[in-house]
Amino acid sequence: MLMLDSMVRFAQLTESAAKYKWFLLFFPIFLSAQVYQSLAFSWDPFVFHLQGKWFCGEHVYFEFLRSPLPGAVHCAFGAGENAPQLAVILACFLYLAALIFVFKKEKENGQKISQAVFAAFSLLFPTILWNANFGSDLFALSFLLIALGIQTKAKGLFFALSALSRYNFVLYAPVLLLQIKRKEWLPFFAVFLLVWAPWLAFNSAQTGNPFFSVEDFLYLNIVQKGIAAPLTPLHGALVLFFFASAVVAAGPGAKNFKNPFFQIGLVGILQFLFSGVKDTRFLAILVPLQALFLAKKIGETKLKNFSAFLLAGLLAVSLLMSIAHISARNDISQGGVDGYAIPDDEKIKECRVMSDQWVLFYAKGIVAEPLPREGDFGHFLKNGASIVIYGKRAGMGKSPDYDIIAEKNYLFLRPAGCAPQPKSFVLKVWRGDWDAKKTESPGRQ
Repeated sequence: MLMLDSMVRFAQLTESAAKYKWFLLFFPIFLSAQVYQSLAFSWDPFVFHLQGKWFCGEHVYFEFLRSPLPGAVHCAFGAGENAPQLAVILACFLYLAALIFVFKKEKENGQKISQAVFAAFSLLFPTILWNANFGSDLFALSFLLIALGIQTKAKGLFFALSALSRYNFVLYAPVLLLQIKRKEWLPFFAVFLLVWAPWLAFNSAQTGNPFFSVEDFLYLNIVQKGIAAPLTPLHGALVLFFFASAVVAAGPGAKNFKNPFFQIGLVGILQFLFSGVKDTRFLAILVPLQALFLAKKIGETKLKNFSAFLLAGLLAVSLLMSIAHISARNDISQGGVDGYAIPDDEKIKECRVMSDQWVLFYAKGIVAEPLPREGDFGHFLKNGASIVIYGKRAGMGKSPDYDIIAEKNYLFLRPAGCAPQPKSFVLKVWRGDWDAKKTESPGRQ
């Protein structure tokens, strides 16, 4: 009897695998690329890892501006040295599940869709293959795709999880609201707030403001970084490709504007155009959407030759991009990425440290802080804080309060005194600064 049950389960598994064969064919390539990238040091994933350690009780470094879900995932995996890879693997499988969910829903709605084109463009398009592995992007995108396809109260649940992965995803709310009746709006927001409640309570308990983290995020990305950084040719090409895929699928008329997938892409592009930071990863939202448009067109017309040509072109571009990315990748070093060597000095190991690349120091167990304003350097050096600068070099004159050590990759301002290094540091950019009038920077513990 046990053998018979095993055979039935194996047959069911084989049937499911055959049903989604193209996803299963391309997914290992996608997964391998994401895990490979997670092995190299990258600022955002590392900060989310430190966030996970904080949630698990190891209080070393914390940024309030970060969305909490990636850190919670790291904590769920124990926040150990393998947690970053495990979090990436989970995000990849979540993205795969979201793609299969979208594909299945479209098929159930009577849409003819090419699984090969949809799977290939969703998993192997260079933007998603090499520019979507920064701690929170895949989680946010996956939850949003699921929220788009669900017509129950769970829509609010998955949308809340998406926004807890990346705060700016809350701007996609109008698209989701257009999918449901007005009488369902209240339950939608009720579920959303219920999911957010623990994070709002944490913010309130720590800062007295339940929205402190969101304000911190907005302050850094809008007030400090400004609005509307210039669009590069690559980003322009990616945006044009999205619009081209929509036109190919539905024509140039107003029909596209009624499509929630097109609406999501449009909101994503508008966000990108007005963003003060033009990272390619912020266009990853377009990838599964344009994949769906192209797959529908191929499915409707059954253009096998064109489909083969399209896939061959994608694979060729992805291969070239992969070779370029791997050859340009920085090697991992214990103290950070290559080119950011950390001074091997007792003042760094034992005293207060401030740097423009402060997060790199945490890889060596050193609690570091962001640089103060350049005009305040003298104050902090006089009070025993070490300053390490990797970017623009400061024109500091000689002083008995510090030594100037100029190396190839950094400028080390070594103080005569030694302020004790704090046990932990909490970064707060909202209403916080490093003014010389304050002997303590915000968030020191």
